Amino acid sequence: MFVSTLYLFTICSILLSLGTDKMKDSAKVLKDSFLNLVFISGTIGFICFAKSIVLPKIISDALQFSANTTVCLSMIYIGFLLAEANLKEVMKDKEVYIFCILSLIITPIIAKAFGGLFLDGMPLAVLVILMGTPAGALLPSFVESYGKSARRASQYVFMSTILSLITLPLAAEFLCRS
Repeated sequence: MFVSTLYLFTICSILLSLGTDKMKDSAKVLKDSFLNLVFISGTIGFICFAKSIVLPKIISDALQFSANTTVCLSMIYIGFLLAEANLKEVMKDKEVYIFCILSLIITPIIAKAFGGLFLDGMPLAVLVILMGTPAGALLPSFVESYGKSARRASQYVFMSTILSLITLPLAAEFLCRS
C-alpha cells in the first residue's frame, strides 16, 4: 500500500501534471506523497498492527462502516461516469486495451523479473499478483484533480477490472510458480 501510494503521488502526479498549470516542484511532490490521507491512514494502521493496538469497539465499528461506505461510493461514482460512456466505443478503444495490456500483463512480468532478484516464494507471488490487479477506484477522482478526464479513467478501471477476470488467474498460474 505504501509503495502504490508513493507511486501515485509521485510518478503519476508528475505525469498527470505535464503540460498543465498544475505542475509541482519536487519539494511539493514529496510533501504531497507523505502528507496525504491515504499515507497517513496507512501509517496509523501499520502502527496499530505492529504494536497490537486494539481499538475500542465503537471506533472499530465506525471505521469499518466508513470503509464499507467508501468502497460503495467509489463504485457508484465510477458507475455514474460510465453511464455517460458508450460501452461499444469503450470496447473498441485501442488505448484502453493498451492500458490494460501494460497494467495487467506487462507490469506483473516486470515485477516477476525484477522482484525475483530480491524475493522468492510467497512474497514474490504476492508482488506479482498485486502488480497485476486492475486500476483502482481512486484513479478517476485523482486524475480529475489534475483537470484530466475522470470519465476516461473510469473506462480504464472498468475494462481493467473485466479483463483481470482472465489475467489474474493466468498470472497466478504462470508467473507465481516457483
